[in-house]
Amino acid sequence: MKFMEDICKILLSFNAKFITPDELSFLITDEILHEQTINNIYKREYISWKNHAPQNEFSILLLHDCDASAHNILRFLEYENSLGIKSTASVYVTHFDNDEEHLFPLDYPRLVKLQDAGFCFTYHWNQAGNDDFDPACFWRFFDSDVDFLRAKGLRIDYYSSHGWKKTKQGKCNHDFFCPGMAKNKLLSTHNRYEIIGMSYSDGGFGSRPERADIRKFLAQLTYGERHIILLHPCYYGAKDDAHAKKFFESHPFVKEYWRYFQTGDTTPYWKDVLKALSRKKAMLSAR
Repeated sequence: MKFMEDICKILLSFNAKFITPDELSFLITDEILHEQTINNIYKREYISWKNHAPQNEFSILLLHDCDASAHNILRFLEYENSLGIKSTASVYVTHFDNDEEHLFPLDYPRLVKLQDAGFCFTYHWNQAGNDDFDPACFWRFFDSDVDFLRAKGLRIDYYSSHGWKKTKQGKCNHDFFCPGMAKNKLLSTHNRYEIIGMSYSDGGFGSRPERADIRKFLAQLTYGERHIILLHPCYYGAKDDAHAKKFFESHPFVKEYWRYFQTGDTTPYWKDVLKALSRKKAMLSAR
């Protein structure tokens, strides 16, 4: 949570404005029905947004894929709320354990309170993560899950595909084009079809550690641009060295942060980010 606090406070100190998809103007047309044309919807929205983008701010679309650790999801979101920022969380309805399906244990009344505070919730489509998944059932599962979340009080206008596990047929969730066949014509926030902006994702934290150091992305923030930061709450639950050290060998930047964390002062960890952003803020003030 200290790592999250650092990121949020850095962004806020350099004029970050946190936004959600609910604040963007997507003109939904028949283009949503076809893989060949759906990206036109995203392109139109981005052009319109750029024409009115505040030039003295970093616009931040903070996304969370909630793949596991339901308790960490609420910790993340309620902590963000305490800092006065808002994010967009994509949540499961069910999850699979050894191909057995279980209801994902979310506290929906608490999520609804966060929604009332300005947070956005989307559906995290994960049915193809089951080895026994029958593609013929895809649309029924998608629509019933969306209807379930709405019945719990969540406004579900977007989804994201969980890209991890493949079926025996080699299919992943994002291989299925939801808007074309599902009753609920939702736009995807990311993963194959996505909102446009400069983007960072820790989704490859394990498979692509060289891309996971968020400092490289933060140093490239650009005033007047939209930035999309995708973080998985389930990655940020280490309580001590025993939980964290599994990342140290392939993620030296994790080990570096942990070392500063143990001293009680993590400021030096961000020195290059702070230097880069301070320079950009000074240039902005001099205009």
